[in-house]
Amino acid sequence: MMDTFKPDRRELYKALLPALFADPTLIRPLLFAGNTHLYAATLPYAYADLEVEVFIPGSGGAREQLANTSPFVRLDGNDCCKGHRMKRKLLNVLSYPEHAKLVRRIHFRHPCYLHLHTAQTSSPEMDSRDAWEFATTLLGLCSQVEELHWETGIGIGGDLWKAISILDRLDGLHITSPPYHPGQEVMHASAFPRITPGLQDLEGGAGRAVGQGGLGLGKAWETLKSLTIMGLSQTGARSLATHFHLLKDDPAMRLRRLVIHTHFMDQPLLASIADVGRGLRHLELGTTGTKLSTDGIRLVMEECTMLLNFKLNDVEGRLDKNTWRMIEAYPDTLETFEIDISDSGTGTKHSWALQHLASVHHLPICQLKRLAIRRVVHPLGLLPFPPHGVLVPQPPSTHVLTPFPADLLGALLTHGQQLEHLCVDWWQMTGDELELLLGACRKLTKLEVALRSSPHDIINMTTAFANVPDLVELDVAMSPFLSTAAPLTRSRTKAKRDSDEAHAGLPPFLAERIDDRDPTLPDTREMRKFIRRSPNLRVFRWTGREGKGEWRFPLPTKKTTLSPVEFVHSAILTKDIWEASLRDPPTFDTKELDPSSVALEPPATPLSAIDYPELSRARNGDKAKDASEKGRRNKDEKKEKAAVALSPKPPSTAKVVVDGWTTVVRKGK
Repeated sequence: MMDTFKPDRRELYKALLPALFADPTLIRPLLFAGNTHLYAATLPYAYADLEVEVFIPGSGGAREQLANTSPFVRLDGNDCCKGHRMKRKLLNVLSYPEHAKLVRRIHFRHPCYLHLHTAQTSSPEMDSRDAWEFATTLLGLCSQVEELHWETGIGIGGDLWKAISILDRLDGLHITSPPYHPGQEVMHASAFPRITPGLQDLEGGAGRAVGQGGLGLGKAWETLKSLTIMGLSQTGARSLATHFHLLKDDPAMRLRRLVIHTHFMDQPLLASIADVGRGLRHLELGTTGTKLSTDGIRLVMEECTMLLNFKLNDVEGRLDKNTWRMIEAYPDTLETFEIDISDSGTGTKHSWALQHLASVHHLPICQLKRLAIRRVVHPLGLLPFPPHGVLVPQPPSTHVLTPFPADLLGALLTHGQQLEHLCVDWWQMTGDELELLLGACRKLTKLEVALRSSPHDIINMTTAFANVPDLVELDVAMSPFLSTAAPLTRSRTKAKRDSDEAHAGLPPFLAERIDDRDPTLPDTREMRKFIRRSPNLRVFRWTGREGKGEWRFPLPTKKTTLSPVEFVHSAILTKDIWEASLRDPPTFDTKELDPSSVALEPPATPLSAIDYPELSRARNGDKAKDASEKGRRNKDEKKEKAAVALSPKPPSTAKVVVDGWTTVVRKGK
């Protein structure tokens, strides 16, 4: 009789659960299925991720906030604020140590701007200290954490730095600022306190990167695979540079991803990044200062030989117009190159900060798969109907759209055959230039451009778009003033009636201003003709400061052979920004948390024989000393001679011998 095979249920659960948990909603039913083995196998997945809500300082104490466990429910029925929804899980972690050991990722963040409590109900300073103390206690319980995100506007202080430094299994540390409120005037890190990593006492072999006085950042910093720090202070930048320098020749260095935003992006910091750059795969730099130089960029590029992705995020600096031509050797592994520039001029305040773009055509485009010279629009600039009284920041004269550079277009046409994602909306193309680009870059899956044309001109380029059969997303920034009026058709009026239900959740101010019969919008039947030439296209976005929305092309169902076309107005896409702009932005204390902190310094090395002063310098010193002593003796001798000359002379004497005795007698007697 053949033996029946009985699989081990525990092993079966371990093999199947990772696939099942692609849908997080399955965790709760599996936990309460009544099966002991299934419960034990599900528990690690249930507590792997933990979101912790950190309220704005001054809006209520941390203890009172933790006691409130009722979830937020938005008006449209969708839950938000993950930290608020996970408060019950957080209470379980605090109550049951065995559950705390299962936590692998912790994310501290503020509530969304729609649920911020901005009323002053407590002391901001006390709330910040309470948040740091609570986070310190939580990290002490969750000692197996592998990834930590601190996304707040209160900085880090107290004993929290020490709690982070002793996490043995930490692979990723991400200290970032919260998303900018649309009402904030300045969109850079100075709106939040600067970050200064605290130094720890590492005497006794508690770390490999130990500086003067036995101080260091901590053991956890030495084994990181991913590090993100935004708003790094001057002292913090110096400490991090020393930390990297001490780990220069450490074979256990595992850093693969590094993101640093600091006003103090100077040459020593860039040199230290180059010291540990042999294993870096992803590098992102951001700075509002003027210390970033061409030499620093060249050093990083030439030393980080395994780099896959490189990004400059709204940098200023003093980069030469030939910056990208002066780099002699780019990493052979480089696949992604990105430059993000805020069009409102918040980061690049000087005209010379953008002159390095004149040499971007010297980049190794032939090996790149993703290239982006991206225009980042202020959130208020995306609103089609800004609220009354809200001022929308406008681009300065140095950031307006200009014609597309001929040198860059030629480089893309010649070497862009491997590009899959291309974003060059910092400049404005013509329709003819776009057709040339589509004919050369045939592997594109996503394209983002600014075009001096209308949507009607784009959908008529059916032959050109047939050259990019893999194109999935198309983002185009256009001006509606370049669009020709189209006659009103039945399909366009029908779209208006079908969209009334979608507009029901909008504020009245927006709902009454949306008109799908806008003559600048292409007709639905025209869009269906366009999609036939691009069968894989799923999204066509009209973006930018004057964008109207996006067209979505889902796969056709069995009930119809017509290609479905759905239009979503930009007023719907930006509803959250519109509502947040009506609320007062939160305020954070931007002063340095510990102005008396000192930077990490390299350890003092003992002096060798070559470090001592030369012998000639010692002889010169001896000669000076001898000359001084001789001068003092001569002076004393002169004083003695002068004293003798002034004293009375003794009378003359003579020796006389009488009867065998010698007697001294005065002369003349």
